[in-house]
Amino acid sequence: MAKEEALKDGRSNKSLLVDYGGESKRLTANTSGELLVEVSSDSSIPSTIGDGTKVVATAGTQLALAASTACKRVYITGLPTNTNKVYIGGSGISSSTGTFIYASQTIVIDIANLASIYIDVDTNGEGVQYSYVA
Repeated sequence: MAKEEALKDGRSNKSLLVDYGGESKRLTANTSGELLVEVSSDSSIPSTIGDGTKVVATAGTQLALAASTACKRVYITGLPTNTNKVYIGGSGISSSTGTFIYASQTIVIDIANLASIYIDVDTNGEGVQYSYVA
């Protein structure tokens, strides 16, 4: 969402601060009408990709998706062989909380650590595959 006030950048260009993913970015229109976008060498751009599989042996048992692993975003997909729901959420997830996916469905979560995500299943031996960026 853009802030209401227009700003001067010292070069007679008007600019606007825009909230982008929790960070302020500056959009500027110069005197020729060209739109300039603030670009920085942002270290928050993912540079690593990883993946894994998590299977819950006993239905009704919540398990962390993975050991403590820093990440920015994770894609979680129900195993194609699943026959019932996989529940996804935080610690305390169960069949009555969180969200769920079925076989081959994917959910995307922006989160800082894979260990913060828990899964549970309706059927023994079912689970998920996941890919993450960090």
